Amino acid sequence: MKINRNGNVRLEITNRVNGCLEQGGICGQVLSFSASEIEEKLEVTREQIEAAEWGDYVPGFSVRWIEAVPDFCTAKVVKKGVRIQ
Repeated sequence: MKINRNGNVRLEITNRVNGCLEQGGICGQVLSFSASEIEEKLEVTREQIEAAEWGDYVPGFSVRWIEAVPDFCTAKVVKKGVRIQ
């Protein structure tokens, strides 16, 4: 995951079901999480955050980054996205 110059990590969300866009879901929503908050709440280092991919497991947890970060950290909505018709 890339940490930008503001010290935040961004996550883009697109709702999918069986690989297809989910009707009524959101496409292109972008959330921003503070890297320092991720370090504090998940007890990981900045290097571990930068080396990780969203689908990898968090060190010391049995969940993936994509599941753990939104559950433990506060998100700021950068882009609302588009509702899929």
